[in-house]
Parts: sequence; structure tokens; C-alpha cells
Amino acid sequence: FHRQISSTDPEPLLREDQLDAYARDGFLVVSGLLDENDLSSLVDAGEDLISKHVERSGGKISSNGNFQVNEFGLVLNDKRFRDVALRSNLPLAAAELMRLDGKTQNLRVLRDVFLAKGHQSTSSCGWHVDDQMFWPAAYQLPHPTQVDQTGLNAWIALDDMPIEDGGSMAVSPSSHAHNLPWKNEALAALNFDDRFGNGIPKDDLFEMIKSGKVDTCGLEKFAPLVYDDIELSKREFDFKRGDVIFMNRWLFHKSTEVTERGKATLRALEDQMAGAALLKRYSVRFATG
Repeated sequence: FHRQISSTDPEPLLREDQLDAYARDGFLVVSGLLDENDLSSLVDAGEDLISKHVERSGGKISSNGNFQVNEFGLVLNDKRFRDVALRSNLPLAAAELMRLDGKTQNLRVLRDVFLAKGHQSTSSCGWHVDDQMFWPAAYQLPHPTQVDQTGLNAWIALDDMPIEDGGSMAVSPSSHAHNLPWKNEALAALNFDDRFGNGIPKDDLFEMIKSGKVDTCGLEKFAPLVYDDIELSKREFDFKRGDVIFMNRWLFHKSTEVTERGKATLRALEDQMAGAALLKRYSVRFATG
């Protein structure tokens, strides 16, 4: 899916200082970007996916893994997700952050996914940059201090997610561009190499599988000292329903575990609702195209 950013689009949504902050830090949190109609429609669409998942699972929520619900490719078959990904303020803000030239460049939805996490979650995805499952495109690793503006992830909180409850997102500021001491080792441990930028040769893939190092979420296991170094830079957020965090394609980030307080809150909500209480988020990977 493409969107051409034309001269008929409205005045810029973001200030110049916000654009500068995004280029410097590799992320930007924006509140109030989506209007209430778009946001409510998106929340309803997410609740529908959860209901279908529960129905398919015989009325139960899985107690394994990072997320209890994950659905890809929603722009293809649900107008509510498609409208937000292509026709709302979201792609307009993404184009501004990527500094697209409306006369010569289009914005492309590369991948989208709805994710929901509950008190049943037993893990989280540690520090990483998106692999080719979440970012299905050829790549070339950016040079140190170079800001790659060719793609970003727009992550939308569909529930309030305070830091104390966990279950949301953390980032490592400026890790998209700065030549940090741990960066090359982290990328190598996660199997990011220009040799694999257009896909992985069969023999290399077999070697990676035999080594056991094919886990995008496994940096803490493969390089624990590097993981600890990144953890020192961690930035978390008190997300409110509708907040959007835009992240550069090469920014290191991680999902955060639901805390004991968060689990207690979700259990109490389930008792009130007599149904599944999950922390919902929708994310869209935008690229030039």
C-alpha cells in the first residue's frame, strides 16, 4: 500500500523542534495525533480480534509467550486498520518525520501488526532492532552517525500503559545513529550483517540455526554484557490511550514485562468484564517507496 504525500495535504502536523528531536533521539512520542473517531474505531477493531482469538481458542487466553494475541497484515482485510494506516494523521506525521519530498517520494506500508499482552504473558522481547519478519525488506546497515530516514515504526497505544504496570515499550535513545561502544557487537549478535541484507543464503542460515543464534529477542542470552550496557540507557513512558511513539527503523527497543501491579490490575479488570483484559497496541512499519 502506498500513499502519495501531495501539496493538497494540510499544514504540517509537527513542529520543527519535534522533527529535530526525532532525528537526534530516533524516537518521538506524540499525543492527540489521531482523532477520536479513528482511535475508537481502532480500539473496537482490536477488541474484535481479541474476541475472535478467544473464540478460536475455546474461550481461553494463551499463557505462553510475549503476546497473547498477534495478527499481521490487517490493512489487507479490515478497513478500520487500513483507514488509520493510510488515511489518518498517522501517515502524514510519518512522512514529515522521514522528510519525504511529496513531489518525488511515496510512503509505503511495509508491515502492520496488532498485539495484545495480558497477565498471562510469560516473557518479553529484549533489546533488538526489527528482523526481517517484522521488517520484510532489504537493508544496508547505516554508517556511524548517519541517520537512516528510509523507514520508521509507528506504535500506537490502545490502552493506558503506565510505567509501573509494564507491558509496553522501552527505547534506547539515539541508538539509531550514534556509534555507541556496544552497537556493533549488538548488531552482530542479532545476526545483522550486510551479507544478509537481501536475504540469507541457505548455508549461512543452516550455520545460524546450528549455532542457536537466530533469536531476535535473545540478546541477553547471546551477549549479556552488551544487554546490560543498553539497559543503562533505557527510556520508558507513561503511555496514554492514543499516544503514538514513532521510532527510527534502526533504533534499539524492547517490549517490557507486565509487572505484578500490572497483572493485578488486569486480573481485576477481567473480573469486572467477565472477559479478557489485554493491553492492546497497533504498529505500522512505514518505508519509502
